[in-house]
Amino acid sequence: MGRVHESIGDLNKLVCLNLGDCGSLKNIPDSICRLSSLEKLVLRSCWSLEELPEEIGRLTSLKVLQLSQGYMQRLLESVGLLTNLQELEISNCADEDHPRHFRFASPATF
Repeated sequence: MGRVHESIGDLNKLVCLNLGDCGSLKNIPDSICRLSSLEKLVLRSCWSLEELPEEIGRLTSLKVLQLSQGYMQRLLESVGLLTNLQELEISNCADEDHPRHFRFASPATF
């Protein structure tokens, strides 16, 4: 899959979005940040994905974010705004400009 359609943001009851192994996926539309019920976002092995949407912190129901094995150029500090995040996986990422520290709203284990 090369891209995700903007209309994905209309799926307001979507709980899990697994885009893992989408090697040609370059970006994710900003509309994904409207998925108010989303609890799990899997972006493993998305080798072409360059960055997450700026407003990723608006996914307040998100509990699991998996970004392992990719070449994302930038991981936004707004990830720290994910108030219900319980699991963050960013292993084996060829990072260029990831923040060294995140400030999370609620304590959890990462």
